[in-house]
Amino acid sequence: MDNFAFLIVTGTPDHTEFGIDLLGIDITEQFRGVKFIPAGAHFIYSSCRDNFGNSSTSRSGFLHFFKAGEILVKEWNNKNEELQNRTRGDVEVEKQKIRENLKDLDR
Repeated sequence: MDNFAFLIVTGTPDHTEFGIDLLGIDITEQFRGVKFIPAGAHFIYSSCRDNFGNSSTSRSGFLHFFKAGEILVKEWNNKNEELQNRTRGDVEVEKQKIRENLKDLDR
């Protein structure tokens, strides 16, 4: 697991469009992020959807160069309808807890 990076996403509403590189998904309440990301540059994007599944906002995104073993934590900003850096709590403590429980990430 130390050869890969992990992206943790919190607070994203259901049915938000989320993607990394060429992979796009419709987020459900069980979505916690993406694991086993190869080291290197990756484009992460998101867009809100309306009740009919149509994109209701412009797609926003960012380019991030992931390092092997890195854990990146992002949270949803309801006002701007986009992912932002984690602002709540102690991010380093949160990353350590995530690292200790990586095997349970998708349970």
